[in-house]
Amino acid sequence: MADVLDSNASKLPGRPLDYQTALELKQVLFGTRMFSFDEEWKRSCFQWQSIKGAFSYGLYCPRDKARGVIMAIQVHIVRHLLFDKAQHEGVHYLRDETDSLDVSSAFRLKPEDEERKQAFLLALVDILWAAGDNKKATVVLQDRKKPGLLHSEEKKLQFFAQSLHASEFTDKEDMRVFLRNHLELLMYHEGGGVLMFLFSIILSRTLPKLREDLQDEYLFTDRNQCCVALIMLVLTGRATSNLFNGKKVYDKAGEALPKPLIGMSHRADCGFLVVDRSKIKEEEKIEVGSMLKTPRVPVWLTFLNGRYSMLFCTNIRLTSDWRAEHRFLLHYYNGQPDQTDEAVLTIDTKTTAPQSMSESFEERQPPLLEECIHTRWPDACIDWNGALPFI
Repeated sequence: MADVLDSNASKLPGRPLDYQTALELKQVLFGTRMFSFDEEWKRSCFQWQSIKGAFSYGLYCPRDKARGVIMAIQVHIVRHLLFDKAQHEGVHYLRDETDSLDVSSAFRLKPEDEERKQAFLLALVDILWAAGDNKKATVVLQDRKKPGLLHSEEKKLQFFAQSLHASEFTDKEDMRVFLRNHLELLMYHEGGGVLMFLFSIILSRTLPKLREDLQDEYLFTDRNQCCVALIMLVLTGRATSNLFNGKKVYDKAGEALPKPLIGMSHRADCGFLVVDRSKIKEEEKIEVGSMLKTPRVPVWLTFLNGRYSMLFCTNIRLTSDWRAEHRFLLHYYNGQPDQTDEAVLTIDTKTTAPQSMSESFEERQPPLLEECIHTRWPDACIDWNGALPFI
């Protein structure tokens, strides 16, 4: 593997970035702060869970700053594994409302190595193509050679620009073939792949459109964590921190906003559900609209008090047929070492919740995951099926 990587690094396709592009890329990520990727970002890689384990469909998501990006890609991987055939052929897999006869989808949760690599490849292609408004995309590969001592930010940016090679595509199939041929670079176990993807999606969106999306915000927080806008860029192709539907011209007090706030204009392929208990005041709470709560397929990225994870249902009808919402199963995955067994919850929206579950928030603070599910299905009865609620 190392020989292959060294060979590829010396013959990277595409054009090196110019200094001005590197400077603008730095600005949308860090703003006016010092340009510096810490070791967590440099080590971040795309690494599969064991093929023999319970989560062979999943990427490993360690507790680091890139976890949100990796998990946002993960929801697209599951979308491809579960629903590609159904979306293409108009097939509804289920025969009953609790997934018990969903043999086809259950099988797809145990993919062979080649199947999951193909789903990963298709997920990357879809994400980058969506960022380029379904017209074009850019793939960035990075030369992994180590620099000498670079004391000034200008020298760091110059080396950074020279290390990145960008290839532009106006044909989606050409990009797929290119990514397939260089997938080992993105999946290199010592890191670099997540950053290459990050640079690729930024340049696919284009810097002018990204600045328009961000409206004076940045993709990283002051601590180099992922901002919501970065997660939304991966999830939907547009970097916005506004999760509500449509456009807002007034604030919650009825005052005109200096600039309209642009939210979601159409249903996302995959959804996003948010619980953030640090937002106490009503005006601080994050509003998630139906375009993200009811996506095209029943796969949701979740944000639970700072931790990204995902929920999904193997019944594609869940987000298109209200009858499928009476009683169904949700699978939970967080990609971290603390989850060793599958967590499959039964959601019943027709049965009245027991008193212990219907108490006020002040009387009983529910598990984060239950609170998250209730943002989409209020008052639903949630059964952990014998498992201890671990989040």
